[in-house]
Amino acid sequence: SVVDLAGVAADLDGYVERCEQLITQYTEQPEIILSDRRRKNGLVYHKLVYSEQQPAFRLIRVQHLMASQGKVYVVTLTCEDAVYDLCKETGEAIMNSFTLK
Repeated sequence: SVVDLAGVAADLDGYVERCEQLITQYTEQPEIILSDRRRKNGLVYHKLVYSEQQPAFRLIRVQHLMASQGKVYVVTLTCEDAVYDLCKETGEAIMNSFTLK
């Protein structure tokens, strides 16, 4: 997804902070597993990994958040906790293939 930062946050740090607040306020049994800044191919991005409870199962979401020219670009992998280890390698490879031009 693409989010215009205008009216939402001043920069990527502010947007990440806002996302973490929303996760903890509006998801069932939230757990932020990882939240840190990374670099790949000269691009700075933020990796956010969290889990949340659904009625019948637990989800894990992995997000790469990248900012450029007043917008945040978000790529998300969503898996059931029970199959996350099976999906992680392929999902991360797909997510790492995204770049900003």
